[in-house]
Amino acid sequence: MTAKGRPEREHRSAQREGNPATFQVALKLGRISNLPTVWTNTLAGVVLAGGAIADARVPWLLLALSLCYTAGMFLNDAFDREFDARHRPERPIPSGEVTATAVFGAGFAMLLRRPVGVKTVASQPSFDTA
Repeated sequence: MTAKGRPEREHRSAQREGNPATFQVALKLGRISNLPTVWTNTLAGVVLAGGAIADARVPWLLLALSLCYTAGMFLNDAFDREFDARHRPERPIPSGEVTATAVFGAGFAMLLRRPVGVKTVASQPSFDTA
């Protein structure tokens, strides 16, 4: 039985079938509600570095840093699963909503995508003419 009282077999098959709840689990793991802070910090950095918010590279930078942040949140939950099991059993891994293996895989996959996004930003010419 999972922490929510569902039989383990039923719960695991729901995960494999792409249950809509898995998107909600990803939102919880990624702490997506904090992404606006990542974006505003990135925009502040662009401005403080003398860049322009209207630069075509900024959306790519926002995407790359969003992946970094979200990957970090996924990996935090995966590495802290034993602590969460004792102190935050409602979190997705201890509650059985997702496996640590799946979270590790998704977290590291996002980290691998990040350099592609940063390279895209770095290789684009600037639209600033000043």
